[in-house]
Amino acid sequence: MIITTTTSVELVIPFDGQIDLTGKHFAASGSFKSLMQGFPDTIINEADYLFVDSHAAISECAEIIQSKPFGYNENMVPELRSLVQCGNNKNMKKE
Repeated sequence: MIITTTTSVELVIPFDGQIDLTGKHFAASGSFKSLMQGFPDTIINEADYLFVDSHAAISECAEIIQSKPFGYNENMVPELRSLVQCGNNKNMKKE
């Protein structure tokens, strides 16, 4: 599990051109402006699932803003409470 809590405008997870996400879980908090991004876009592109604490993150958090070109949309990025209340939902996975 890789966890970041940062308001950094520079990546805190470096990207050297290769990334193996097998068996890895990433959790990030702290980004509340569109310039704040801790994870490289590659992690967002390769992720099977994205969750947000609030749908406000879709317009505030750079990682979530950057997920749109990779095929995610508001209907596919549920709030965490959906995971807790409903479990796995096939509609949450990027095709």
